[in-house]
Amino acid sequence: MMIHRLFGTFGGLEKQELRLKEGLNILTAPNEWGKSTWTAFLLAMLYGVDTTERESKGVLPVKTKYKPWSGQDMAGVMELTFQGEEITLERCAKGRTPMGEFRAYHTQTGKDISYLTGDNCGLTLLGVERSVFERSGLIRQLGMAVTSDANLESRLTALVTTGQEDMSYSVIEKKLRDLRNRAQHNKTGVIPELEGELYALENTLEEVALLGGENMALQAREQELVQDEKSLHYALEAIKGEQQRKKQEQLARCQENFQNKQAVLEIATNTASGLPSQGYLAELMGKISLHTQKQSLLDLEIEPVAQRESAIYMPSIFHGLSGEQAWEKAQEDVRHMKQLEKPTLKQSPLLLVLGICAVVIALVWGGVCLGLSFMQSNILPLVLAIVLGILGVFSSFVYHKKRSQIAREEEKKKEEKSAYIRGYGVDTGEEILGMGADYRQALVLQEEAQSRYAQERQGWLEKNKSLHHEKNRLMEEIQTSFPTCGNFTQAMPMIENAISAHYGYQMAEGEAEQAKAALLAVSSMMTEGDMVKITHSPKLSSLTQEDVDKKLQYTQSAILEIHSRLHHQRGRMSALGDPALLAAKQEQLTDKLEAWRRQLRAVTLAMQALSRANQGLQTRFAPELNTLAGEYMKHLTNGKYNNVLMDGAMQVQTRGSEDIASHKAQHLSMGTGDQLYLAVRLGVADMLLRDNTPLILDDALLSFDDERMGLALELFAQRGQKQQIILFSCHSREETWMANCREIMK
Repeated sequence: MMIHRLFGTFGGLEKQELRLKEGLNILTAPNEWGKSTWTAFLLAMLYGVDTTERESKGVLPVKTKYKPWSGQDMAGVMELTFQGEEITLERCAKGRTPMGEFRAYHTQTGKDISYLTGDNCGLTLLGVERSVFERSGLIRQLGMAVTSDANLESRLTALVTTGQEDMSYSVIEKKLRDLRNRAQHNKTGVIPELEGELYALENTLEEVALLGGENMALQAREQELVQDEKSLHYALEAIKGEQQRKKQEQLARCQENFQNKQAVLEIATNTASGLPSQGYLAELMGKISLHTQKQSLLDLEIEPVAQRESAIYMPSIFHGLSGEQAWEKAQEDVRHMKQLEKPTLKQSPLLLVLGICAVVIALVWGGVCLGLSFMQSNILPLVLAIVLGILGVFSSFVYHKKRSQIAREEEKKKEEKSAYIRGYGVDTGEEILGMGADYRQALVLQEEAQSRYAQERQGWLEKNKSLHHEKNRLMEEIQTSFPTCGNFTQAMPMIENAISAHYGYQMAEGEAEQAKAALLAVSSMMTEGDMVKITHSPKLSSLTQEDVDKKLQYTQSAILEIHSRLHHQRGRMSALGDPALLAAKQEQLTDKLEAWRRQLRAVTLAMQALSRANQGLQTRFAPELNTLAGEYMKHLTNGKYNNVLMDGAMQVQTRGSEDIASHKAQHLSMGTGDQLYLAVRLGVADMLLRDNTPLILDDALLSFDDERMGLALELFAQRGQKQQIILFSCHSREETWMANCREIMK
């Protein structure tokens, strides 16, 4: 088989085309070009899209992951050659099923090919199931390891046995395990079910025996309760007779009370008749109260003039002065105080100094002249000295006299200023001016207040006059209903008495209605039997009616419960069935349970034998696969590793010619591990796939170094001589290597 052309709408591919040739096809493209998408598209064209696949561990199903980005339905075309025929495959959506519509026809003639259907297309063209092809002919970089699969196992087993190819150990083992689980799995299966059924049947037989004994006990208890019921009915009859007597007495009391209330109502009716209505009386009281409130408020509106005048402060110094006169007096007094505050001219001490100097000089000169006069008998200088001394003494006298006069003037000013201060009661001229201004302003305000008071007084007089007229009208209205009333003081008690009369009537009427209602209620509760006169009284029980009712209710409920239980048990016994039939069924279940237990033991032995046989088969097909994989591993690693070991669980190991122990794939480098898995997949492909089945690789050499990549490409080039190989890569080194090889060959 060889693929020529792919065309489709799938994932990020939108009506894109891919053409292929025979042999090795190296397709180099960057990331997101669609290499993995083309691989998934090729599988979808051959095997279809599994619509039952669900998301698992974060991996999206194909129907979701490769839903076209354009919003269109999945669709595609594949042109190929199979057994010499040119064939075209077409798939498109069928309803809501992606690629559910399939058609295969001859490319040249368009004639449909009947042996190819949507279900068997991949199996027919490739010769293997999808799961087998994904583990052999399809090699992805992220899925190199070979995992276990029932289809893969059955085909490997068919190579070394002559049994049926469609059967495998895992399939047979699963059927045996299902049969064992059907017989017994934990608490489920036929055996636990039979054991439970047998246990239930044994319980049923025990229950039938118990029900028979309980029926006899219930019947005896029923007879006891019937006797108790008769005794309670007799006690209830006595209690009801006593209640009947009490009801008749209560009816008589109600009739008497009703008659008394009717008599009181008649008296209240006569008292209240002829009086104004209660609403009108309440209105009159409201008017009187309103008038009284108005009069009280009006009395508070006007204050005596004396009280208002006493609020004005009048200094004694301004007594008898008007506001302007007081202001002018304050200004004049302040000016005079300022004159008094001016300092008096002080006496110069020069006169005193001259006088003292003259006296001193006179004394000195006189002493000198006195001496000279005795010597010369000349007294004129002495006279001059005496005169000079007299002038000095006179100058000192004049100075002291003038100073005393100045002191007296200063004292007089202080006394005058103190008089002003005492008169005003303040210390400064500014405060005196303030007092004058305040006094003048106070007089102005007093005049305004007196003017307002006069106006208010006039308004008060008018209101008082109007209120007096209103009082006269209200008194006339009151006297209409109460002619003997002379003033408001008499009116209020009269109105209150009238309202009380109305209230007494209402109370009497209400009590009469209540008495009537009570009489009707008691009458309505009495039956014809209660009205019959009691002629005898049964002996009363010590129990109350409530106690008797409770006991009677309990007894009747117990009787009903016993009837119900008897009926239920009879029905239960009938539903359980005949004890003889139940015993026979018990024997049948015991035999059936023993048969299933024997079958379970046989299945267990068969599974043990199958396990031993499977181990033998694995030892038969594993060597051939290990040999093929070992040859490929030797080529891919340039002889470093030449042995491959794979057990039945698909666990792979490798060993070199010089290694003592084998190495598991997990212990190798990423590149060597991928080479080991590639070798195993190629071995599986050689064993299971046809020689011309295409081999598809998606970035399978991504972790290979350049040397081992070249060794792998050499191997692919050799295989390309007999089969088509499609290698997708995101690096250009594979294509470069092949180009260099072609140049060398030329």
